[in-house]
Amino acid sequence: MLRNALVKVGYAALRAGVRAPELSWLTRFSEQGYLIDLMNKLRINCVLDVGANKGWFANHLRMAGYQGYILCFEPLRENYESISRLREGDASWLVFNFALGSECTIKSFNVILQSGETVLSSLLKPKIQSLVHRTESVEVKRLDAVLDNFVRDVASLRIFLKMDTQGFDLEVLRGVGHLTDKISLLQSELSVTPIYDDMPHYTQALEYYESLGFALMNLYIVNRAGHGGVLEYDCLMARVDQFEL
Repeated sequence: MLRNALVKVGYAALRAGVRAPELSWLTRFSEQGYLIDLMNKLRINCVLDVGANKGWFANHLRMAGYQGYILCFEPLRENYESISRLREGDASWLVFNFALGSECTIKSFNVILQSGETVLSSLLKPKIQSLVHRTESVEVKRLDAVLDNFVRDVASLRIFLKMDTQGFDLEVLRGVGHLTDKISLLQSELSVTPIYDDMPHYTQALEYYESLGFALMNLYIVNRAGHGGVLEYDCLMARVDQFEL
């Protein structure tokens, strides 16, 4: 009875134009809880944070109780140094000052500043070139060329690959090579409205991930356009046949 009464009140409020406030921090905690539960079900023991920026994602995992390996890959030197300070004293949290891709090479990196932050910086060129603050030459390596050197003591590697590379995620995954089957969980940013040249359509990215055996578990809205449409999602995908129920 109480529930029915509350539902009626809620719809009466909607008719009157009342809208509930967006509690983004509460939504974020809910999403983080769902992620941690998935990591536990898949027995994740190694997190690869690719495009780690200043290490916020990795730090939040530590705050949520994850104690396994974390490897952060960040090409910008100032961000790399920020992560290094953040992880000081944590022997299972490593940080590397290079990018990941499908080949070992040197590439031009477009540094984009927005409100003093570099989260939109990318190896791809933005469609609005005036956004570029500066360019830097950065080292790019294949994941399968470097990972074995750092996690040799992990008997059964179960990887969570988290990518936030501003349009370069598919190139990162193409550089995984023989380690692809070790990835149990992945997160990738999908742009519904591309803001960089030559970035894949979001449905193309989803199809590629599915072709590798991953199933879509969740989509999180990252940004909306002024008209209310979705600009970007974070997609969470898993090998559901590996769940520990």
